[in-house]
Amino acid sequence: ALFQSPKAGPQSLQRNTRGKAESERDGTRRERERRERERKRGREGNMQDFMGELIGFLEDGREEVRLSAATTVAGLTGSVDGIKMLLTKSQSLFPVLLKMLHDQSDKVAEQVYATLVNLSLDEAACKILLGFGVVERVMEILRNSRANEAGGGGRNVSLTAKLLSNLTLHEDAVDKLLQKGKGPLEGFFVTWIVQATVCADVEAQNEKEYFAAVLTNISQDEVGRRVLFDSDSANLKVLNGELGKKNQSALRRESLCKVVRNVFMGCSKDDKVEEVVESGSIDTCVGLLSSCVGKKEEEQELSVLCRQALLEGVLCLAGEEKSRSVLWKQKVPDILQKLYEQETN
Repeated sequence: ALFQSPKAGPQSLQRNTRGKAESERDGTRRERERRERERKRGREGNMQDFMGELIGFLEDGREEVRLSAATTVAGLTGSVDGIKMLLTKSQSLFPVLLKMLHDQSDKVAEQVYATLVNLSLDEAACKILLGFGVVERVMEILRNSRANEAGGGGRNVSLTAKLLSNLTLHEDAVDKLLQKGKGPLEGFFVTWIVQATVCADVEAQNEKEYFAAVLTNISQDEVGRRVLFDSDSANLKVLNGELGKKNQSALRRESLCKVVRNVFMGCSKDDKVEEVVESGSIDTCVGLLSSCVGKKEEEQELSVLCRQALLEGVLCLAGEEKSRSVLWKQKVPDILQKLYEQETN
């Protein structure tokens, strides 16, 4: 009997039809992906063109053009996608922005400061800015403003303080601000910042509140704490007086409380326990804590964060004999017991 191949039935026809349809769908998908890649390249090209033009406008000689461009850049820092766009041109854009901190127009400089404040909150952008010397540039501006204006700060002082407080969250920025390894210049700006926090006027005091946050960050470093003890603890004594002031912003007082905490926590390691005792910082701390005894939360002079910071500092002092004896004399255990009984947080 002759071998007969099976007849092509309905199933065979169905497979052929399905295979043709799948092939057509694959071709359509590949074409769609190709067009999407082309559109993406087009968008990227347009974005690069846009950024190139924007940088050119930032360097324009006309103030109104620079202001418009600087406002656009500041607006882009308000979103994650906008920051990503700026990062694509960081190597050419960031040096221009740092140069524009010296712009003759206050309005232009303000937009640039706002841009840098927002960029300094982004990890990648902050790292690039530090590489371009943003800390040194701001220090130069502050140094010049100090020479021209008693009390320091100059224009955009609030944004300058915010920028430094963001930057000094990074160890590299702290090292640069402290000018480590530069001999007599080491720690120079700690004293400058301490003096900048001192203001008789409440409005000016709150305008510079972020300088207190900078002190919180740099007092976590041994060099930063050491400068507070220079000249018979002059800077620390100044901060003691500022900490006790009424009518100051919550941020300012909380930051100053954290500075005291950092000093107390580091005094054993820094071999500065005796200096802490003699500076009067313990008296200030205990006085503020005792003022909270017997008061409801809404009547408290110190916020929860302030009390927490000071109590953490006291805990560290209790581990050292010299400071512990001072705490006993001031009846701190009794104060702590009363605070514990009324504490709800």
